Amino acid sequence: MFITIIITTYNYEKYIKESVESALNQDFPGEYEVIVIDDCSTDGTLQILDSFNSLIRINNKENLGLEVSVNKAIRRASGKYIVRLDADDYFENNFLSEVYKHVESDSIFYYGNYTSISESGSHLSKVNLIKFNKEEVRCRGDFLATGTVYSKKMLLDIGLYNEEVKNCGLENYQLILKLIKNGFMGKHIRSNLFFYRRHSNNLSIEKFESIASYGCKLSNQYELDFYTINQYHPYLNFEDINVSTLRYINYKKQ
Repeated sequence: MFITIIITTYNYEKYIKESVESALNQDFPGEYEVIVIDDCSTDGTLQILDSFNSLIRINNKENLGLEVSVNKAIRRASGKYIVRLDADDYFENNFLSEVYKHVESDSIFYYGNYTSISESGSHLSKVNLIKFNKEEVRCRGDFLATGTVYSKKMLLDIGLYNEEVKNCGLENYQLILKLIKNGFMGKHIRSNLFFYRRHSNNLSIEKFESIASYGCKLSNQYELDFYTINQYHPYLNFEDINVSTLRYINYKKQ
């Protein structure tokens, strides 16, 4: 099997249908599977998921957090490659066919451009990233989980996602830093591959402060001079992020 799409969800009844449909309705002739892992949602998410027949379902018996949930799904996956799709994001219908054109090595992770959308689904901007540069990625401050493709072997070789801190907010960035530290490289695909949804409730000062604090720990662990952000950080250059919020991200190395 070519690839496994993993969708993690917790109380995303508002968006989960669109996310799952984009995964199931890919314009791709090859074999792939979709795993949805629910982390004890208390809203109508489970009822919505019950309407789909072509899913592999994992329902956590207790709230385990994002990192543990993703790792469970990766171990269960049958695909040679793994890609995450956050429950509030969705793929372009040619996502898999575009990725398939570029896959050349099990030791490279792949990622593309994307369209940033508002909470209501309005298009905000197209985000065009640059050719992979490990130093640029190291100082980006975050790396989107949705749409990044890895070989399953690569993820297993580095020990999957770090589970020490539940819902740390930088789990995928830490994974990318770990991959780079272990000699793996990335490849940028110059196509718009997915839609990334921004939420006002994800932009609070308290959340940024927590994420930045964890980022400082990562800067020490991965020998970065600072935990900071550059122009490719997904939250940068939007009107709903003001200076007082951004100041929490620019922490000097402790």
